[in-house]
Amino acid sequence: MALPNQLIKEIKSINALLGQGKALLNLTIQNLDLTKVDIDWQEIKLANTTFLGCTIPEDIEIILRKKGAFIYPKFVGLPYKPYRKDLYTWQELMEGYEPGNDNSEDFKIYTHFNKLRYTADINEAMAQRIHDHAVDDALRDAIGFDENGMTKKRCIGIMGGHSVLRTDPSFEKVAITAKKLTEEGYFILSGGGPGVMEAANLGAYFGNKIDEELMDALGMLKEVPDVESDQYIAQAKKVLEKYPNGAENMAIPTWFY
Repeated sequence: MALPNQLIKEIKSINALLGQGKALLNLTIQNLDLTKVDIDWQEIKLANTTFLGCTIPEDIEIILRKKGAFIYPKFVGLPYKPYRKDLYTWQELMEGYEPGNDNSEDFKIYTHFNKLRYTADINEAMAQRIHDHAVDDALRDAIGFDENGMTKKRCIGIMGGHSVLRTDPSFEKVAITAKKLTEEGYFILSGGGPGVMEAANLGAYFGNKIDEELMDALGMLKEVPDVESDQYIAQAKKVLEKYPNGAENMAIPTWFY
């Protein structure tokens, strides 16, 4: 294993892996498909080298194990990927969703987690912790931290009630506030829910657009004000289709609700 003060570098792409040449020293290689790389593994030097959830041909795995590599295999039968390399996108989470029929990836994961919330066996518990570590790691990559543990992006979190309608005056106020903060260089985060938190992400998204475009988007959303409507998400998609390429912002759903 690595020495206490030895820096272990993460490798999350094939290009980064190939860039290491013939010495994969002090590396953790995460969730890569090694069937797609042309490497003579017999010539590769390994030391403190870990493979997390990689797809590895059996003959290559034998070589790697003989060279002392630590190999953590993929988990099977889970609706989530414990060894993921980056944060979820809303498109990824909402895949499979239809109005009135929530078959989204997000709902599948939530249902799975909720069923085992208090009864997870050892494999499920390990998979959850590895997944959460991977997301923590991706979050650090996205926000950045300096040597003192402070975020490189100037983050502002906005939290609030889910029941606030899109027609509520506070919804517009939050959206305008988030837009102005984004324009001043702040990075907006929310708890990922509807109501106030949707307003926060909406305003941040329009941080690189003119005020009139945000007001138009607010008018569109007001046509379907209540989260209980089957068309709630569909109406939000209409805004995204009309106004693509918004400013970066983040939602971190808690599932506490």
